Amino acid sequence: MTMYLYKISITLFLTCLSLSTLFAQIGDTRFDRLESDLELFSRNHNNLRQKIDISAAGSVQEIVLAIAQQTKVNITIDPKIQEPLSSNFSKVKVQDVLLYLCRQYNLDLAFSGSIITIFRYEPPIKEPIQAVGAVKYNKFNNKLTLDLDQDTLGSVARRIAQQSGQNILVSKQAKELLVDGYVGDAEIKDALNLLAKANDLKIITTAEGAFYIAKLEEVVPEEELNKKKGRPKLGAGVDYEAITGLSIEIIEDSITKDYLVSVEAQNVPLIQILKGVSIEMGKDYFLFEEVRQKGGNTNTNNRTNRFGNNNTQNSNSGISLKVERVSYDEFMTYLLQGTTLTYKIEEEIYLIGDREREGLRQTKVIQLQYRSANEIEKVIPPEISEKVKIIPFLELNSVILSGSAPNIAETELFIKDIDKLVPVVQIELIIMDVQRNRLIETGIEMGVGEAPVESQGSISPGLNFTFGASTVNNLLGTLAGQGIVNLGRVVPNFYVSLTAVEDAGIIKTRSKPQLATLNSHAASFNIGETRYYQQTRTTVQGVQGAVTQQDVQFQAVQANFTVNVTPFISGDEQITLEVVVEQSDFLGEIQVGAPPAQITRKFDSKIRVKNGDMVALGGLESDRRERSGRGLPFMNRIPILNLFGRRKNNKSNSELLIFIRPLIIY
Repeated sequence: MTMYLYKISITLFLTCLSLSTLFAQIGDTRFDRLESDLELFSRNHNNLRQKIDISAAGSVQEIVLAIAQQTKVNITIDPKIQEPLSSNFSKVKVQDVLLYLCRQYNLDLAFSGSIITIFRYEPPIKEPIQAVGAVKYNKFNNKLTLDLDQDTLGSVARRIAQQSGQNILVSKQAKELLVDGYVGDAEIKDALNLLAKANDLKIITTAEGAFYIAKLEEVVPEEELNKKKGRPKLGAGVDYEAITGLSIEIIEDSITKDYLVSVEAQNVPLIQILKGVSIEMGKDYFLFEEVRQKGGNTNTNNRTNRFGNNNTQNSNSGISLKVERVSYDEFMTYLLQGTTLTYKIEEEIYLIGDREREGLRQTKVIQLQYRSANEIEKVIPPEISEKVKIIPFLELNSVILSGSAPNIAETELFIKDIDKLVPVVQIELIIMDVQRNRLIETGIEMGVGEAPVESQGSISPGLNFTFGASTVNNLLGTLAGQGIVNLGRVVPNFYVSLTAVEDAGIIKTRSKPQLATLNSHAASFNIGETRYYQQTRTTVQGVQGAVTQQDVQFQAVQANFTVNVTPFISGDEQITLEVVVEQSDFLGEIQVGAPPAQITRKFDSKIRVKNGDMVALGGLESDRRERSGRGLPFMNRIPILNLFGRRKNNKSNSELLIFIRPLIIY
């Protein structure tokens, strides 16, 4: 017993030691971050490194305010921090004092520009651990990817529904079932069916378009479903079982408890099929006069539906069809499709007649979720839109459809197919323009001025000095006194000017504009410079005593830098970018009154990148060299004598680099 208690004590001690070590590591990590942030902040604010002497007794807030006033550091503190503090600091840096207060009183720091904010530290709230399985739904192409490993079916269905917007229901018995499987980039219906096969589940699509997931043992076997249910017949109708080529079977859905019908007919009149199914399903209907007169011999065509093949030899004698397990409304749609008939429901009575009959025309409002209703009718194919009147209702971002029920259903289906989320692409641009310039100017200039020139000028940073006549005569006198050469004396207005200057510079310009645009729409970035030049027009009016009139106008010339980017997103979130870059610069005025000369550089490119990747474009580089000289004719060309003149050598270089990073945001 004693040994057992001893082992328990050792275990508890080691556990406490491990927890304390873990918490200490977490705390040290936080204070290491604070120390690093303070050190980084002090590089631009040297007062934070100032050493202070402070001895005071008061609250933490009073001590902090005293430090801020003494060191001129912008510090704010939460008024709720009022802990008592008795301190005595000598030759201590301000940043060390702040770090001590954070460690001693569980405080934290925030930096905003040149301001430090002190507030109470609150440990981050740990988020609940999510399931390891991954559910990714691509809203652009409506594809679903599943990577599941022992995840509960209920949580998986919830995440799929949240991302796709599709209604998915799970039975109570299957909600806590653990499922596995991987499905890559498949339609949501196909992905759910594959998941069901891998985990012994059953997927049932309800009449409302939702998916119901249940265990296999919950579903009633097929042979029990294929039993007719006795229902009261609503009136004296034909004995459809005696009609050759007609078979009707009523089935009750085990989940929804709705009645479904399976019909197979070979060359049977439309009215007989309609009566038989309506009686078995317990539906009330009314035939308008034109239908009774035709006896069901409507203008039908041979057609094939998704449930079976129709083979009709004589379209006027009857209809051939095969549909399995459909609702009564679906049966009516398939039966009347391709004919001139339609139906309308009023007080649970199906009114059947010609599509052009006024009483059977319907009106329906469809609200769009993602697209704009403005000019939506232009994208609907003419073979669909010509059958239905389409009126945009912009206030509700909706369209009003007016026509027969089948035509409205066809138009509604197309509108829902194109009413998908259009992704927004955020385009980050980094534009770097580097310009280098180097100018060397040398020369000697001599002449005679209007008045005596005094010696003056500068020697540094560049030589630009003018020697007057007295200085030149002193130099000539010195040379003559040494016996070198006797050149005499110059006139009092003579001067000599020496120039030797070198200028070098580099300009780096960096801008980071961010653009956002819809998929397949262009985003444009444009900056430019406008210069004006003067144009003068002279007009002479009259012959004798002519009057001259001058009109002065200023014309504008622009030099722009333009970037146009058009993104195209593919199904796998690859982005094709069409990039057009154009840059124009001014070269200076050729002559007064003439437009300034311009140089233009342009390139366009089509590239494909992954979502979030960065690509570098550029290489728009220009070199410019300018050499000019001025001196005496012929003598200027002699290497030694060409010193007596002016030389100017100007070299400039510019390089443009563009980095583009597209990011898809929904």
